[in-house]
Amino acid sequence: MISIESRKAIEFSALKLKHVVRKRTGLPYYTHIVRVICFLLEHGVRGNSILSAAALHDNIEEGNCSVEELSNHFKEPTVKLVVELTDSSIDDSLVLKQHKIFLAKYVYSNDAIIISCSDKYDNFYENISEYKLGLTKFTPSKIDYYFGLYKSFEYRLQKKHDRALENMLKDYRLLLAKYENEVK
Repeated sequence: MISIESRKAIEFSALKLKHVVRKRTGLPYYTHIVRVICFLLEHGVRGNSILSAAALHDNIEEGNCSVEELSNHFKEPTVKLVVELTDSSIDDSLVLKQHKIFLAKYVYSNDAIIISCSDKYDNFYENISEYKLGLTKFTPSKIDYYFGLYKSFEYRLQKKHDRALENMLKDYRLLLAKYENEVK
């Protein structure tokens, strides 16, 4: 069952992102948010602040939303998680990807790791869909990035066991395995 606060976060995100679309597919950006939440629920994640932050995780970057606005609507643990997951202002995409791998391995809280794993799984899955539609290329560096994230999540799982993360990583690894040989 999804809490009232998580439902409120889902509705808030839907409003903030209603005119935003995914870059290559043109799909409503909100579809990504729904898939991230579904992946979390499918793997047994039920934490109120985790599900709420998952619904809001891209609102600062994509939804023209400020931290102050989030603070006016949501509890502090949720807002802290959203801020933790918000990408920095690094412009160089290679440096940003390396930074994300570092954050996942050494910096993120356990709750942020769970959301990030779900988010990156969905991003990878969407990249695969775009590749199949001929909208993007699948390069070894892209596979290496998602594999690097996987290894960071796996490292964190060894530090603190979490059954939901363990199960999410099984699905993540299966998806990686399916496509890594296709581009190498």
